[in-house]
Amino acid sequence: MKITSQSSDQMALQDGNIASGVFGGIVLVGISGYWAYYLFTAPGQSINIAWIPGIIAIVGLIMIVMVSSIAVVIDKSQGQVVFSRKRMLGISKQVQNISDVVRVELRRGSYRQGAPSRQGFSMNGGRQVLQSQTVVLFKDGTEMPLENKKDRSGRGSIIGAGVMMAGEGKELSISQQVATFLDVPFEEMGNGGGITVGMHGESI
Repeated sequence: MKITSQSSDQMALQDGNIASGVFGGIVLVGISGYWAYYLFTAPGQSINIAWIPGIIAIVGLIMIVMVSSIAVVIDKSQGQVVFSRKRMLGISKQVQNISDVVRVELRRGSYRQGAPSRQGFSMNGGRQVLQSQTVVLFKDGTEMPLENKKDRSGRGSIIGAGVMMAGEGKELSISQQVATFLDVPFEEMGNGGGITVGMHGESI
């Protein structure tokens, strides 16, 4: 997530790049195809692991179809927050009133990524992946993401009651800037509970 432009009345944010995601998906599909060809044509190769290139191909195809970019424009002169998500299959849009914004949240969580086994992917073992996402909440319960969910790896540092994930400092700073621009509270959620920060940065 990054701020692409900002003035006294307008802030524009963008997250994600479709081109790089599609390229990555195509690379994975290509690698899986070459691997599968090698397994079935090279002499002495075991086909017991033929499921592996199949999994890689599926991941690549999912990347191509699901990769998305997010653009958000906060326009005080119009009193609106305009959200758009672009995918290979099209663009979705959402418009909300700035007056209906309740707060900005940075949400942290985690999930366990299954480890591969000879029979397939196992849900036991594997590694824990930390995840974060910034969203804007409105009075009617509607949520507007400012970024795609981010997976984090590596060590984190303890910040207050939460965990600051590696590489998250920039997103945290931008999330706080958005809340300040909207003149609403900023709240960190997950990994130890919520920490609410007031409109001017003081803890509540």
